[in-house]
Amino acid sequence: MSGYYKSLNSIEDISNVSNECFQSLYWLSKTEFVDLYFKLKDMDPTYRIKELLVYLNYLKQYPTFKELTKMTGHSSSTLQKFLKRSVEMICIIFEQEPYKFEDRLKAKPLLLKGKLVYAIVDASIYKIESIPDPEVEKLYFSNKHGFHGIKFEFCVDTEGNIVWANGYYDGAIHDIDISQKSNLVNQKLEPNERVLGGLDYASEDFEHFFLTVTKDISPSEKTDEEIYMDMILKGKRTIIENLFGRQNQGLSILKQRYRGDVEYFSDILKSIFCISGKIKLK
Repeated sequence: MSGYYKSLNSIEDISNVSNECFQSLYWLSKTEFVDLYFKLKDMDPTYRIKELLVYLNYLKQYPTFKELTKMTGHSSSTLQKFLKRSVEMICIIFEQEPYKFEDRLKAKPLLLKGKLVYAIVDASIYKIESIPDPEVEKLYFSNKHGFHGIKFEFCVDTEGNIVWANGYYDGAIHDIDISQKSNLVNQKLEPNERVLGGLDYASEDFEHFFLTVTKDISPSEKTDEEIYMDMILKGKRTIIENLFGRQNQGLSILKQRYRGDVEYFSDILKSIFCISGKIKLK
């Protein structure tokens, strides 16, 4: 990245680079980069291209600050300022332009088990390093996944657009409990509507809100209709699984355990979700 980064000082410089090469280092396409840059530049005229390049490379390749210093020639303190400023500004966009649950109604609903489905829900966990304090450590350890992490809850419409993003939550919390803490289960639904979820959302207390695959019944005891509908439900859940695939695609920061403060990591994640849903792959 060293000589490559130092040669990118303007939009014109970026336009002369191949899109494939640019994305390999900075995640976004050149068009997406320009869109985001001018959005941030409108917020603060002093914002510079170099700041966005550092931020995006940090997400893409997740180097240490020592490695970033070697690649860019900037000091560690300067790089951290670049990163912090970019994260803060993109988080402002995230807060000012929140995802709206009612926007699920803009997409065509699915009809599953006689219920209308406008939204699909799931919680995604993001890895963090283990925490020395045993009392705090157990809050972040997920027995299901076998590692420490923090969770965010998402809903997407039937076309895969984010309509709900909430977090963060400790990694040990179950998805159904998150839906209560986030107030998702208190959102108003249309008549005969349900939100599609996985087995983690199967609960008699919330059958009025969630539609899930059949729970605690062996395959031999299921009717042909139940087997067929469970297959359809699982297939439709690929809509939200594709969202997590898009988020993780090529971002080393999401594939490795995050090194650093959990609260700050939460802000970094929000900035990624903002770009994923509002800038990238739209």
